Amino acid sequence: MGLGIVFKFKGSTGGTDLAAAIFRRFTKTNVGMTLLLIDGLVVLASGIVFNPEQALYALISIVVSSWLIDVVQEGLGYARAFFIISDKTDLISDKIINELDRSGTCLKGEGIYTRQEKNVLLAVVNRSEVSRLKEIVSKIDPKAFVIVANVHEVLGEGFKPIAKEGK
Repeated sequence: MGLGIVFKFKGSTGGTDLAAAIFRRFTKTNVGMTLLLIDGLVVLASGIVFNPEQALYALISIVVSSWLIDVVQEGLGYARAFFIISDKTDLISDKIINELDRSGTCLKGEGIYTRQEKNVLLAVVNRSEVSRLKEIVSKIDPKAFVIVANVHEVLGEGFKPIAKEGK
């Protein structure tokens, strides 16, 4: 967690994390994953030469610390974004409002193949509401096309308040 705080404020401890920070500038990957790759290669190489059993324990430790670094920097993925493409978006949006007490946005889209106009619902829900929203969509339109994506941070009504400038 300490490394996550260091990286969050653009710092470095001068070890392999310095190489990870430099590598990150060119690849745009997250620091935790980059550090996992670099440290993992070092541990694998030493495991071949020295003790494979200890290398396994070191790899487990590196995986956990890399995950924690990303959690500290980006937050837990506690919400999910649903993109729902359906011919019955009116019915689905009514259920989202009335049964989940959530809102969303209706985007206008166009099918690439058919060139038909389509409505795309965008709704963000907590993890506890994911299965309920899937159930709502499948009951109303089993042929709907649904994309569920992890969301790292949601700011606004029903979620975390937007921080004021200077805080």
